[in-house]
Amino acid sequence: MSAALRALGVAALFAMAPAQAADDLPRSGSQADVRYRHGIPNAIRFDASGTQVWEYNDWRHGRRAFVVNFDAAGQVAVSRPLRTDEDVNRAVAERLTRPETLDRLGEPHSIADGPEGLVWRYRQPSGATLAVRFGADGRIADASTTAR
Repeated sequence: MSAALRALGVAALFAMAPAQAADDLPRSGSQADVRYRHGIPNAIRFDASGTQVWEYNDWRHGRRAFVVNFDAAGQVAVSRPLRTDEDVNRAVAERLTRPETLDRLGEPHSIADGPEGLVWRYRQPSGATLAVRFGADGRIADASTTAR
């Protein structure tokens, strides 16, 4: 196989990877099915409506982060990627509270309390770090991303 064809094939695989990653999210099945396929979640919590939420937020999933919400019967109700640009922009624009931010952006990688307020830091799929700062009122004051 020529080098040009090999390079074209590799480029096609990389172009397909994001689409396949999005399709890899659990769309149906039980909690046992999700755990078998994706492993033990990094965090398990209940959202404001009482729905059980499993968060996968580490490098086992190719720098992706996603959550799976289960219905009362323990079946997948919905799953979605975490910390998309749209989610971050919406969180800042709506000045979400800390519990709302947890529901929208997931568990932070680290938390620091500095002179300008509480800062939650997240690892982004690109390798960058997202920093979300909360004001004295407990709502998001601003967010910034730093390259890795």
